[in-house]
Amino acid sequence: MPTLSDPPGPAGDAQPSAPRPGGGAARTMLWSAICAFLVAGALYGPLKMATRDSGGGTARGERVSMAGVRFSPGTLLVERGTEVVFVNDDNLPHTVSAENGSVESGTLKPGDTFRLLVDGRLDYFCAIHPSMTASVDILA
Repeated sequence: MPTLSDPPGPAGDAQPSAPRPGGGAARTMLWSAICAFLVAGALYGPLKMATRDSGGGTARGERVSMAGVRFSPGTLLVERGTEVVFVNDDNLPHTVSAENGSVESGTLKPGDTFRLLVDGRLDYFCAIHPSMTASVDILA
């Protein structure tokens, strides 16, 4: 049986080789992490995160106000990938809840905001006040 210190044999005699540094395990873990990230993005669609800030809109002004038990504007047209900031300017709690269940802000107290990267049409309502409805649509 050949060992690593044996001289090479005839062409049909396979020689064992030492594992290469940075080998398969690290590479497999990296590819697994990349694939998991891509699958999560594809499955979860819009990226969302509820935050509390000063209540301002984004640089482009994509802001939806919740006040007087209504969303304003009722329809917002944006480019795909735009961040929309929903601001509770009311003295009542509200939610931003997608009709199809893909988005749920949780309860937003007065002054709270909810930020959402929009990648498709969104029809939404307030789960606390179901008569509050609105939509975000993507510019063609």
